[in-house]
Amino acid sequence: MAKRPDPKNFYSKAPDPKDGEVFELLTEGAAFKVERIVSRGQATERGRWLKEPADEWVMVLKGEGRLKVKGRARPVVLKPGDHFFIPAGTSHRVEWTAPRAKTLWLAVTEKRKNGKRNRSSMNDKETRGHD
Repeated sequence: MAKRPDPKNFYSKAPDPKDGEVFELLTEGAAFKVERIVSRGQATERGRWLKEPADEWVMVLKGEGRLKVKGRARPVVLKPGDHFFIPAGTSHRVEWTAPRAKTLWLAVTEKRKNGKRNRSSMNDKETRGHD
């Protein structure tokens, strides 16, 4: 018989990101992964752009962060409750995170296999959203 997982609290035991952002895998499925990201004062190194091969959705649950996205005139400011979708292949960077308190991000990333969406556990309606 499979062991049932115990509930966990997103806010408890958030590690100290003094040596860099901390990425913790919370759960994953065939087509996605969910991570908690903990930041405090971190930013993507100057001149470096991130360009992920998969769609990503981020939400700030505590603290504050600022993203720069190529093609957008203004940075994306995220405070608790704010979320932002980053399509695959979009050049972006973390410009700033709160320096005196932890910023807790919830990130959902699509898993891809050979550059293609992995739909092994999702039907088309789930993939597109509910119309």
